[in-house]
Amino acid sequence: MRTVVRRPSSAGSRAAEARAARRAARAATRPRPRPRGNSGSGGGRNTSSAIWALTSPWERKQPGELAPAGKFWLELPEPVRYAPLVFVQLGFLPFLFSYAFLPGVVRAGFDLPALLATVTAWAWAKVSSLGAPAFLGRLGSLACRALELPAGSPTDVMWGRILHTTLPLMPVLYFFAVVPALDLFIGRDGNKDKAGNGKPTTSRRGHSEFRVVLWASAIIYITMLPLSCAAAAAQPLLATITIGVGLGMYGASQFAVAHELLHSPLPKDRSLSWLLLVYLFYPHYERSHRLIHHVRVGTPEDPSTARRGQGFYNFFVRSVVENWTEMQKIEERALVRASWIAGPSLLGLSLLAALGPKALGVYLLASFVSVLSLELVNYIEHYGLLRKKVNGKYEQVGKAHSWNADFFWTNMHIINLQLHGDHHLHALKPYQRLENFEDGPQLPAPYPVMMLLALVPALWFRVMDARLDRLEAGTS
Repeated sequence: MRTVVRRPSSAGSRAAEARAARRAARAATRPRPRPRGNSGSGGGRNTSSAIWALTSPWERKQPGELAPAGKFWLELPEPVRYAPLVFVQLGFLPFLFSYAFLPGVVRAGFDLPALLATVTAWAWAKVSSLGAPAFLGRLGSLACRALELPAGSPTDVMWGRILHTTLPLMPVLYFFAVVPALDLFIGRDGNKDKAGNGKPTTSRRGHSEFRVVLWASAIIYITMLPLSCAAAAAQPLLATITIGVGLGMYGASQFAVAHELLHSPLPKDRSLSWLLLVYLFYPHYERSHRLIHHVRVGTPEDPSTARRGQGFYNFFVRSVVENWTEMQKIEERALVRASWIAGPSLLGLSLLAALGPKALGVYLLASFVSVLSLELVNYIEHYGLLRKKVNGKYEQVGKAHSWNADFFWTNMHIINLQLHGDHHLHALKPYQRLENFEDGPQLPAPYPVMMLLALVPALWFRVMDARLDRLEAGTS
């Protein structure tokens, strides 16, 4: 068959043909979507995904590739390397209680509210010259109302209240921005040198210096909660909200501490874990994690294993509700079941009676932020990784059933929680001995980044479903 080639007769037709050629070239290089099987997609979701994965900036370093700063940190005595978990809690106390610390800073000679007021006056003068004085007046009135200040309050007073309101959110900024940025700089470490030379450590006894880190962190939070509630009781509503959110970010890291303590063979460790979980409004987690998640992980029967195609918000409701209802069936001791309600209720009512409704609000809001963070991590850890059935029974849990991440600085703040595959294979291994399985599924970024990604399901599916396709195709 003879092909007739038409010669362009004009510049316009040549341009049109060039555009068509570019479109054809793009279509030829675009990967074809592969139909998704029934690999655990929740709710019958049947969207297709190309074998495509976005390489993140954190993957520029290979697993185990550590920068000189990280190598220096590893030279510190072992328990000290996990000190950021404790130091961050102590270091952000001035921000959480800025209403008490900021006046001292002003008296010391650094009057930040006055400085900001001067800058604001200069900026407002410039804007007013453009003919918007009425708008600026309304803006000032709205700010006074939101900050619960009298109308016409001086600008430096307004800035003081703004700082009191926003500084408690610094832990949020640190965890979701500073920590991932430092991971880019410091690099990755799979903890191979401390993991026992390939021989799994199956005992948590001993290691008292590492338990000090856990106990110190837990005691600090247990102390901080009533102090934060007392602080919020005398603050405007907006400041109460930011204190609750900031405290909730501390609580998010405390779930890692409670998780480590609940796996301990020592009764006093498990007792501290239960008390800490009461302060996080989630005491049944101590039982549900061991009796449901570790038994059913990687199966559709596990509420804490996210199915492929299941968005986080659907997962959150299912995990919270089903873990609670399943434990009501599994736990036969009525006194234990009653303690899951009585513990948080007693604490909440005590705060309400002693400090008022704002204190109770801080407890509830901080707990919600902490639980939300916990379930985000649960969502990330096993998304789409299901165990196969062999002769009617699920295969044993293996390296392929957990997402891992060896981003160093994040792991120093959450005691190696990202080395999650090793934990499920060796649940008795203490946190300082967990290692990364480089031949297992690897997350493209540290937990803080993945948590933000999970909040936008379309982006999450775009990144993670493609990685599942690559795992299924054997290209990892």
